Amino acid sequence: MSGRRKVFRPLDRKRKLHLILKSSHARGSKSFITNKLEVRRIIETKASKYGIVIHGLEIMRDHIHLFVSFKSRELIQTFIKVSTGLIARFITKARKGKPFGKRFWDGLAFTRIVKGRRDEANLRSYLAKNRIEREDGVEMRRAIEFHERVEREARRQSVSYEQALLKLFESERLAS
Repeated sequence: MSGRRKVFRPLDRKRKLHLILKSSHARGSKSFITNKLEVRRIIETKASKYGIVIHGLEIMRDHIHLFVSFKSRELIQTFIKVSTGLIARFITKARKGKPFGKRFWDGLAFTRIVKGRRDEANLRSYLAKNRIEREDGVEMRRAIEFHERVEREARRQSVSYEQALLKLFESERLAS
């Protein structure tokens, strides 16, 4: 047995998967947004080749969110390995004999099994917020999250939106 410890990612071919690929090196000319068209092309091409169905894809500056379903553990693992390798090579311009010199990706891909309709709805909302943040900035995302917070409070307290908004403003004013 080798000295390397095997790490198993949570996978269930019967359920959809939230997959996050992150790189601290993806900045400036190496950011995923700067290279968005080619990153998207690589992901979509390899997904098609390995039978991966993409339900959601958000490309951010230094990370990529994928919401996928797959037929087998082997196919999703191969898809991750091949697509991350191609993306890293494209962005870093690494070639045989001219490597990048360090790991491009921050460890293993993060995976989370999406369980049920509510979990899926939450993930879709989260991906939409990422898209808004990328396109319209952090302030727009914060405004949307504040609006959602007011709506939750209104439902929780069985009051109107305006009443919940007033209560939130009052509680924040008293807290400061």
